[in-house]
Amino acid sequence: MPEEIKESQIKEFLKRVEVRTMKKDLQRLREIEALEERERVVKLKTGKEEKKEKEKLERIKEETEERKKVVGKISPSIGEEKKEIEEIKEKAEEPERQKILYLKTENLTLEKQLQELQRKEEPPLLLEKNKLLRKKTGVEKKLKNILKKEKKIEDEQKFISEKEKETNIQKEKQKLEKRRWELGEERKKIERKRWVEEKEIEELENQIKGIEGNYQKILTEESKLKEKIKENDISLKSIYEKIIEREEKKRQIEEEQKRLEALKWAEEESKRKEGIRQRERAKRKIVPGSIKEKLTMKLENTSEEEEKERKKFLERVEKWTEKHD
Repeated sequence: MPEEIKESQIKEFLKRVEVRTMKKDLQRLREIEALEERERVVKLKTGKEEKKEKEKLERIKEETEERKKVVGKISPSIGEEKKEIEEIKEKAEEPERQKILYLKTENLTLEKQLQELQRKEEPPLLLEKNKLLRKKTGVEKKLKNILKKEKKIEDEQKFISEKEKETNIQKEKQKLEKRRWELGEERKKIERKRWVEEKEIEELENQIKGIEGNYQKILTEESKLKEKIKENDISLKSIYEKIIEREEKKRQIEEEQKRLEALKWAEEESKRKEGIRQRERAKRKIVPGSIKEKLTMKLENTSEEEEKERKKFLERVEKWTEKHD
């Protein structure tokens, strides 16, 4: 890092430190295609679940695009950022170096765990859930047809009961009774089929709930990892700020010392020239006649020129010190 750290450079660097976390989020862009594919697969979800999935996808897209814009505006190249961080680390004290190393190492481990969850744990669960949802939809369709048949039998049974009450013809009553018995047998078969399908739907729903529970655990774990990474980034930023602040104070002290030394030198130089003038004035007292007058004029002119030069020098010193305050 250059010896003189400008205030604007410090602010710019701190922005870059903040952007480091944004860069990690940009890795989510690579997962957008997978999310879109997931959205296409989830065609058989309930309306509420599908809407929730779409909202989540859109939110991730918007956040990623926004962060991409910010990074594009203020982020330097990776090489430049790495170089600046390394230069700051060189100025760090030993405890600070150890803390930086610990935090960066821990973040690498946390980021690896996060990627494992996002790329290996999430997709299988979601795919399995979609598979079960498709199967459940198929079973529900079969159940719907069974219920229709059962309703049709019930309606016919009611109709037969009414007809039996209305007729007094024995033969017709026997015929109706036979049909009612047949319908009863058919209804028993239909009910058994309905029970099988209803049981399968219940089992599928329990499996889906189990997957949703596991998925929620993964999301909770991801949230904890992200929060810890964020805390470490804040700690790193705090260390970098402390180092930069310390180096800036050191630079200011050095500049102040240089300014005081320059003023001291100017003062000493002024005294030296004043001593020369005093000695020249003393010599003039013992120089006779016209020679004395000539020397006096020459010395006066020389003194005036020296005084002008001295004033110009002091002005330059004063401007230099004001510029570096």
